Amino acid sequence: TAAEIRAMRRTEYQRLSDLVRYCESEGCKRQFILQYLGESEPDRCGNCSACLGVRRDAPVSVAPRGGAVKRPAASGDPQNAQMLASLKALRTLIATQKRVPAYVVFSDAALSEMAAKRPATREAFRKINGVGETKDRLYARQFTAVCRGVSAEEAYGMDSESPPEHAEPTGPAERRGAKWSALEENLLRAETAYGLTLDKICANHERPLAEIRARLETLEV
Repeated sequence: TAAEIRAMRRTEYQRLSDLVRYCESEGCKRQFILQYLGESEPDRCGNCSACLGVRRDAPVSVAPRGGAVKRPAASGDPQNAQMLASLKALRTLIATQKRVPAYVVFSDAALSEMAAKRPATREAFRKINGVGETKDRLYARQFTAVCRGVSAEEAYGMDSESPPEHAEPTGPAERRGAKWSALEENLLRAETAYGLTLDKICANHERPLAEIRARLETLEV
């Protein structure tokens, strides 16, 4: 009906407005997203471009198609340079296999923290900023192996940790089968990059787990 179309347009305009506010915000990006999703978060995450002091007008080198875009890197402890290089090598192998940008696997800030703290156990790995339930499950075994001194190539050949044995979240079904908008897909990418759990993602989108997983596969996230 006409009323439903107007309501849908208002919703889309609001989402677009939220996206513009996110892009123009000078505050912590992680805090903005989690507040948008109704979660609390410390004032600064220390990982996003705002927290790292990367200006929006900072020079960006454009890579060939399919390559990674490089931004100015944050300075780190020179003593951890070799460890950081190994962690980045592992990230590159995983990103290439998944056909995603390297930052989708882990940000430079997260790898710098790993290089400094060298988490050798899953418990320690979970304490790294940017590691949520999904990234813990997918990457804990490989990245903790590198932190213990295993080469990036050998760690890459390891299987990722198996998911915990419990009932999978089914998620709500209020929007089952609804068409995915570009804005909703961008939000899904952001949620995954920040390590939100599947339960939370299902609840945020009001979609069942099967649809969330199917869309993630389509988006190659």
